[in-house]
Amino acid sequence: MPSIDSTGGAVRGRTPRGIRSLSGRLVALLLVPLVAAQLLTALTLLDRRSAATEARELACEIELVAEIGVMYAPASIEVVASLGLAEVDRLGVDRAVVAEVLGFGYQPYLTGSRAAVDLGLDHLASNHADVVLPSGDRIGDRVREVRESLAASRASLDAGTATTTEISASFDAVSRLTDEIAATSQHAHDGHVVDPGLGAVGDEVSHLLTLVDTVADDTTTTALVLGASDEALTTDDLLLAAGAADDAIERFTLSMTPEDAARFAASQEAITRYHELRDELVPIADIRSTQRSEVESSLLFTDPQLIVELADILFAAFDRLQAVGEYTRAELTAALERADAIAVRADADARTWMGLIIIVTMASIGALILVVTSTVRPLNRLSQRAVALSEGLVDLPPLPLTGPSDVRAVTATFNDVNDVLRIFEAQIRRVSSGEDPRAVDTEHLPGVLGESLRAQVDHLSDMTARLRDSEALSRAIIETAADAIWTVDRRGRILSANAAAERLLHVPEALQVGRSLPHLVGVVGRPDRLRGELEIVRPDGATVDVLVSHSEVPARPEPIHAVFARDISDRKRFEEQLAHQARHDGLTGLPNRLAALEHLEQLVRRAERRQTSVAVLFVDLDGFKSVNDSRGHGTGDDLLREVGVRLARSVRNGEFVARLGGDEFLVVAESIGPDEAAALGERLIRELALPFAHGDDLFTISASVGVAMGCGRQGCGTIDALELVREADVAVYHAKARGRSRVVVFDETLQDAVEATAATELALRQAIADDELVLYYQPVLDLSTGTPWGVEALVRWQRPGHGLLGPDRFVPVAERSSLVNDLGRWVIGEACRTLAEWQRDPAHRHLQMAVNISGRHLVEGQLVRDVEDAISRTGADPRSLEIEVTETHLLADVDRANEVLSVLRGRGVRVAVDDFGTGYSSMGYLRQLAIDTLKIDRVFVGRVNDAGYDRTIVEVLVQLGLTLGLDIVAEGVETAAQLEFLRDRRCTRAQGHHVAMPMAVTDLEQWLAGRAPSLATSSAGATTTR
Repeated sequence: MPSIDSTGGAVRGRTPRGIRSLSGRLVALLLVPLVAAQLLTALTLLDRRSAATEARELACEIELVAEIGVMYAPASIEVVASLGLAEVDRLGVDRAVVAEVLGFGYQPYLTGSRAAVDLGLDHLASNHADVVLPSGDRIGDRVREVRESLAASRASLDAGTATTTEISASFDAVSRLTDEIAATSQHAHDGHVVDPGLGAVGDEVSHLLTLVDTVADDTTTTALVLGASDEALTTDDLLLAAGAADDAIERFTLSMTPEDAARFAASQEAITRYHELRDELVPIADIRSTQRSEVESSLLFTDPQLIVELADILFAAFDRLQAVGEYTRAELTAALERADAIAVRADADARTWMGLIIIVTMASIGALILVVTSTVRPLNRLSQRAVALSEGLVDLPPLPLTGPSDVRAVTATFNDVNDVLRIFEAQIRRVSSGEDPRAVDTEHLPGVLGESLRAQVDHLSDMTARLRDSEALSRAIIETAADAIWTVDRRGRILSANAAAERLLHVPEALQVGRSLPHLVGVVGRPDRLRGELEIVRPDGATVDVLVSHSEVPARPEPIHAVFARDISDRKRFEEQLAHQARHDGLTGLPNRLAALEHLEQLVRRAERRQTSVAVLFVDLDGFKSVNDSRGHGTGDDLLREVGVRLARSVRNGEFVARLGGDEFLVVAESIGPDEAAALGERLIRELALPFAHGDDLFTISASVGVAMGCGRQGCGTIDALELVREADVAVYHAKARGRSRVVVFDETLQDAVEATAATELALRQAIADDELVLYYQPVLDLSTGTPWGVEALVRWQRPGHGLLGPDRFVPVAERSSLVNDLGRWVIGEACRTLAEWQRDPAHRHLQMAVNISGRHLVEGQLVRDVEDAISRTGADPRSLEIEVTETHLLADVDRANEVLSVLRGRGVRVAVDDFGTGYSSMGYLRQLAIDTLKIDRVFVGRVNDAGYDRTIVEVLVQLGLTLGLDIVAEGVETAAQLEFLRDRRCTRAQGHHVAMPMAVTDLEQWLAGRAPSLATSSAGATTTR
């Protein structure tokens, strides 16, 4: 029966070739077991070759391991002997005398072990120099380094100058080398090999290395505990090492065969002798440990009889180690021979399996030739007849029945099929004509094949019905979809619209079909422009935001387009809300900093085009923090909202109000001059000064306003929005500095001040790096003794071109930025350096050092780390250091400040409150603060001799400090009368011009050396002018 294409013609077939044909698959089926057999044989051959390779590799690894295995015993003996001789040399005793008198000589063991270690290193260098270690080094290079280290320590030992540290370091190098070589030879230890015999050899090598290494560690520990060096090892260390060695020996002997036990007999005798003596080991070790802790002299001079017993034990330990080492050397040699034998046997097995592969291959080729001649040819005839049938040639003579019985049966069946196909061809032609297959009266199709073909005709009828059902289902899905779906032709005319499309446009499908979709939704252009987010216009005039996608669907006679639209109106409204929140302050509803800067930028550009001006008013509330702290954040938030309302109602239309953050607001006005801007600022201040009501409370605040003007007229230059805000910020800073609740307009004077401040800040930053700062020291007097308590460190700046500047010229600039932290760090470091030098001088060791730090450094900086670094770097005693912080800065953030000061006091540093009495609510915080000293401000001290308020204040503060157990320091003592007054009130310390002026460190040392003893009591003190 011919195949039918879409035009009714027959499609010609071709005879299957290669593996796709039946004959090809039969040949492949026969080849599979043959190939599998060859593959299995090849794998066995590969396994034997792998075994041979692994055996040779293991032999090489055993040879390398043997080199280090024979070094364990002599290396351990040499390090113990070297440490013992070094201890004898350290005690200043002649080695020969010790050996002769006590019978304890390390020299014979040292000589023999050195020769053995050198021989082992020679073998490594000559046989394995190019082996690469895990660290990347070659064994030859590492051996050279070890030799150099050993040569140096041996030379020192022979000269009698070696130390135990030097000897341990040189033999640590030997230990690291042997450990890395053992890691390189890991294959010899893991046991994961092809040949079980190789695994046994590898395990034996591993056990040998463990045995000799553990015995060597036990011997070394025994020697060190009993006096080979001054190392502080204990009896517990001795017992741990002995236990490990006993465990290793026991596990090794349990795995021995009788032959192994016979070879191990010599080592066992040495081990037994050592065990007989080891019962005395623990008492001797206890005695040695006790004498080491009680006296500094060597055991050699405190108990000679004990040393004789110690020597017997050590000699026994050495004999045991040497015996184990000799046994290990012999066993490693035997293991190497066994590995070579396994390699020879594996090579022989590989040759045998190679011959077997050749025999199997020849047999496979013969079987394949037989199958081809008897089976493939009849199958090819069947294949050709199948091709003929595919071309529609159903009236063909029957095929001859030849070949195996199965092939003959298939040929007979094929001949029967030919008759069935001839009958079925007529049925298919009637079905393809379009008639209902179930209604066609067909001729009966005999046999199983006929029934199968009839079932296919029925199946074709079922598929046609399902196709119609599927089309109806697809239409139902489209109709129930939430998105609007249209099908349009290439000109945009609507072919169909679903129910969602009707709801979206409020137009029935019947009225949509045939109309242009772009025109219907108010979009100009081709249909392919209907993509992305669009705003469409419904026929009733309403607008809808939609997300549109577009795809082309292949169809005949031309493709159609599917347009999908989703209503995103709700999402767009939500996005607009988010955009509004991103540009407005959530508390007051005013525009935020981002919106303010964008609006100001627009006004600046407009002012430049129109040649007008722009005024920026920076409004900063005065005292807002106190309201927030005293009345709570809820009251603070309500206050900020009310401020926003008042500012908004105080400006004209067109003037812009925004909240920058915290208690800062911004007002922008255009086309006004400086006087009008200042008047606007005054109006805002008056508005904000009106009382605020919160519940039953009524309170007031003030505000400071800074004004910056931007000129857009010709000749004024370019206006920068950010620069205007910065200038207004500078102006409001000066308004607060001048007393608050006022307006300051930024002008050239402020600009000069800003530039001068910036220049000072830049120069100061460089001055810290260039070491232009110096410390002056003002002595502080101990009023109870009349002697100097110490000094207060005061920073000065030796600025090039300006001379020596006092702190009032640059510290305020530093405090406006993080530069004050760098300045404080430098002062602390320099003060600690001077303090450390004094503490090394007996004449000045008693002096204390007080250092001022800023509140910003205390709260925002890393004060604790800076103090600890300075103390660590200089070696100064922290108990002689006192950190001073002003009361105002301390109360600005009490919790943070107290946390930092508590840490400092825990380090031993003293803490003082400077300018005490000038802050607010200080009395209530005294018991909470981690402080040691109160410093009374000079404002009160200056008038203590006048009856009045200041005198009473000082008396109260002194008594308060004494009651709380604090030291009291009076600042600004200018006269002897003031000093006498303070002493009478039991004030602890005093400083000021009457005591001494601040001076350089060299002048201070001269002052201390030549100071008159009567200064503390004389009324004619050294009153000078700063």
